[in-house]
Amino acid sequence: MKYTQQIVSRKTLLFTAILLAALLSPATWADSLQRGTDFSQLAKDMSANTQPLILVFDAEHCHYCARLQADHLDPMSVSEDYQHVLLRSLEFEGDTVVTDFDGQVITAREFSRRYRVRLTPTLLFLNAEGEEIAERLLGYNTPELYGAYLDRAIERAVARMRSGTASAAETANRSQ
Repeated sequence: MKYTQQIVSRKTLLFTAILLAALLSPATWADSLQRGTDFSQLAKDMSANTQPLILVFDAEHCHYCARLQADHLDPMSVSEDYQHVLLRSLEFEGDTVVTDFDGQVITAREFSRRYRVRLTPTLLFLNAEGEEIAERLLGYNTPELYGAYLDRAIERAVARMRSGTASAAETANRSQ
């Protein structure tokens, strides 16, 4: 009887460990980062709630994009600490049809070109008019420091969104 209890206890412990590992794995968050498709509607939500948009340009076969998403973006998307921002992704060279901030229907590829996105991952911090309000983050080459860079950019975007201003440098970057 004691031997049977030990086996049951070990099986229960093993099952619990596997279940916890699965629940805490970034793979279970894979669908938590929403794709951006209607930016004119997002702009209304952003204005109503004074929230900036973090727009992540990614690519299907981008290893760094997957790491960034698992390490930072997926946890952010489910964290209450980041409810003051909207987080969306867009495939960099995709043929997905999106509605831009002005209501024009274009491809994700054209949307990427408008913002002069040339590599992935690229994170833009946008206001409701689609203007950059914090310095964009390019690539993912220093994972141990990236969280600090991301938080600093979010703080700047939130401050500019609340004050209603876009930095002249970021606005000029988009129009070049």
